[in-house]
Amino acid sequence: MEKTYDEKYNELLFGIDYQSDYSEEEVENAASVAEKLIDDLGEETVFEGWFQFLLERVSDKKSARNFMFAFYNFGGQDFKISDPYPFLAALFTKVGLSIENGPVAEDEDTFDTFDSIYISMLSNTGIISDEDYFEANLFKDERLLRAIAEFKNKK
Repeated sequence: MEKTYDEKYNELLFGIDYQSDYSEEEVENAASVAEKLIDDLGEETVFEGWFQFLLERVSDKKSARNFMFAFYNFGGQDFKISDPYPFLAALFTKVGLSIENGPVAEDEDTFDTFDSIYISMLSNTGIISDEDYFEANLFKDERLLRAIAEFKNKK
């Protein structure tokens, strides 16, 4: 029997406000639940559940940023996903980053976290090699730029 992701976990996992006061206990509890889900269901099933949550339930910049920080804390960037570009495009757009304006000071943490997720996902899928790790530039990545444009056109 195929195991499925139960979205009841999403509030616990992605309900922490990383941009204000939060307790380490909250974060540790959520990380434990995420780890158990990954162990029980596998990366692909958990990733699909998290991606659907991002697409369907994350509707503002603040919740998108909280999602991104949680995704990173849970090790989502280390999942081996065959095509990370649709996810990266949705995340980039929803957290409010801009290709045209580049990173701005008030978005520094957001940009740095997104960039870490971007580099890790491309590296883990073999899209970039370890040697090209420092050369990767999301502002010049044609596949990402196309995916962002496609995501924006779907909205």
